[in-house]
Amino acid sequence: MVFKAGQSGNPRGRPKGAGNAALSALRKPLNDNAEQLIQVAVDLALEGNETMLKACLDKLLPSIKSTDREVQLSGLNKQKSLLGKAEFVIRCVAEGKITPVEGNQLLSGLSTVTRIFESDEILKRLETLEKKAGKKNG
Repeated sequence: MVFKAGQSGNPRGRPKGAGNAALSALRKPLNDNAEQLIQVAVDLALEGNETMLKACLDKLLPSIKSTDREVQLSGLNKQKSLLGKAEFVIRCVAEGKITPVEGNQLLSGLSTVTRIFESDEILKRLETLEKKAGKKNG
């Protein structure tokens, strides 16, 4: 059976808003007893149950994410090669001048620059070869 582009195999399909009946049946007793279940979880956490304590804290506190800040690395631009720049960044991480997350981001940026540079070089070489081939054939 071949379908037209943009048309579902079952145009009528499941109506919007129609949920999964089995899942709804499982959720109903949880929703009906939500307050008591939460209280049990809190009580267990307060009694020292580490799993419940972690579960409660995970719901209360957002996960800690790194924050971006401006990084000044005097000496990075003095490095002539990309390898030298990468070694400089790693040294800065090792010396505690920047965090490992910041070092990783900088190394990722250097890696991207390397790929762009390589692509540019390949393109230049290809253009040169095509010009030479055109002169021989033309």
